[in-house]
This record gives sequence, C-alpha cells and structure tokens, in this order.
Amino acid sequence: MTGAYYGLAAKGRAYAYIGGFDPAFAHESPGTTLIAHAMAQAHEEGARRFEFLRGGEDYKYAWGAQDEPVFRRIWERNA
Repeated sequence: MTGAYYGLAAKGRAYAYIGGFDPAFAHESPGTTLIAHAMAQAHEEGARRFEFLRGGEDYKYAWGAQDEPVFRRIWERNA
C-alpha cells in the first residue's frame, strides 16, 4: 500500500494537514488507515484534540469533524 500523511502537533492538538494514497489501493481504505493511525499516535503523544485542516470533505465529517468559525483581520495602511 502506498500512502502519505502530513500532520502537525502543538500545545495538545494534532492537525491533519494533507494526505493521499495510490488510487489503485482505494479498495483497501488506505486513507482511513492513515487517519486512524495519526489519531492513535496523536493521542499517545498527549494530544487532547485532533483537527482537520483545509476544507470540508465528507470523510472528515465521517470522523466527527465539525465546522468552526474562522476569523481574519486585515490591517491596511492609509497613505
């Protein structure tokens, strides 16, 4: 099985940034395996929260993800 997962962790939280796998192995659910392993590892390392980043794909909601508001502030310089 060929797959990759890239995540981050800090201050008791684990963040799933991006992952992927060879579509030829989709029938073996490598994405599910990667996420499950990432969650277990994060828990083992003390993460109290696991967060998915980058979009609202259906598989994230299947894991229990919930949308949270994102705020942004833009500072502009007046000339």
